[in-house]
Amino acid sequence: LAWQAKADRYRTSYYQLKASKGIVDDQDDSLRVLHPDVFREKNQWQGINSRYQREREQYEAAMEILIKERMESDRALYKAAKERQEWKEARAKALKERQEVDAFVLARKFTDPQVSLKERFRAKVKTSADAPRYVRKSEPKKDGDAVYMGVIQVDEENSYEGEFIVVKDQSEEELSSVFFSMCDEDQALDLKALQRAMLGVGRRLNLNEAERLVKSFDTDGNGTIEFDEFLAGFRRMVGMELPHGMGVERFGDGTLYEGEIFEDKRIGIGMYTTAGPDQQWYLGGWHLGYRQGKGIEGRFTSRGVMVPVAVVHCKAGTRQCKERFNPEKEWHLRMLREYSLIVDTARKKASRARLLVQGDIQLGLNRKSAHTVEFERESVEAERLSEQEAEEEHARRTSVDAAQDSMMVHGDKI
Repeated sequence: LAWQAKADRYRTSYYQLKASKGIVDDQDDSLRVLHPDVFREKNQWQGINSRYQREREQYEAAMEILIKERMESDRALYKAAKERQEWKEARAKALKERQEVDAFVLARKFTDPQVSLKERFRAKVKTSADAPRYVRKSEPKKDGDAVYMGVIQVDEENSYEGEFIVVKDQSEEELSSVFFSMCDEDQALDLKALQRAMLGVGRRLNLNEAERLVKSFDTDGNGTIEFDEFLAGFRRMVGMELPHGMGVERFGDGTLYEGEIFEDKRIGIGMYTTAGPDQQWYLGGWHLGYRQGKGIEGRFTSRGVMVPVAVVHCKAGTRQCKERFNPEKEWHLRMLREYSLIVDTARKKASRARLLVQGDIQLGLNRKSAHTVEFERESVEAERLSEQEAEEEHARRTSVDAAQDSMMVHGDKI
């Protein structure tokens, strides 16, 4: 801008001087001879104007470079911000997955695989990871507690559909009250006391699970659980998603359970149906994964009609006594009706849970399919590149061999 102002000033001075002398022909040869002072003024103006033009070109080139660098800088900043956001999301996802893995590892330490619903499905997956699950919060109950519904989807034939519970945290005062009401004189819990203490905080464990839980909580290895170990162990369980309420278990071999579930175990009233052409069923009480209490055994006709056969009483999965089902006995019919209503409710909740998370399941299947397609595409591309590299290596070896043969022939001629 300074050189532009200077060039304009000299240009104005030159034209004013030329006008004052009435010069029409401003050719250099004429001015040099007739008006040397005007010629000198013109040269000064042209020199300064030439310098102004160079400065302007340099300025525009520098400005262009600056704009380009600024655009690159903006792109780099945008890319960095995007990568940082992706890193934050990946970190949050990794932390969440880590928490799920820690909770899963902890759960496996004290979960009896013979009675745990999730463990049975994990065995179907044949990996150390949990089966894919899709859980959503439904409308809250009248007491304000949240209701979770969802699906554990191993494949098209193995699944659980129904209600879930998320293990909630409890205050230290509540845990302390439960612990010290069950502990012994040494302020510690043994196996039986831990089982009762966990029942006090809402978890029902069988003896096998209680033994596993002692090993998980007992960090100092003395065989008993002190309060700090109990507190830390319970805190690690918070956030676990467990089938709880009513739902339906389906297995690939055709077996089926429909009914009540308490924290990942069959507890309450439910109906178990066997597989095969001669389908049998049991409709009755369950406790910690085994048949317990009164129930009805029966079979299905070829048309799928339920035929009750006997009323039984079971203990820990073993039939203790039975009598033939008699429709003339009111309590037989009443038990069949009441238990059937519970099973029907479980079926409805299973259907509702499936509808609630159907979109999430389809999205998961699409992602799995996309990963499979991408893997197959990468495999084909890798195979193609391998073939291309092999052809290039073959051509290179052929050219080297030809060159060596030529050198040998040339050496023979010499």
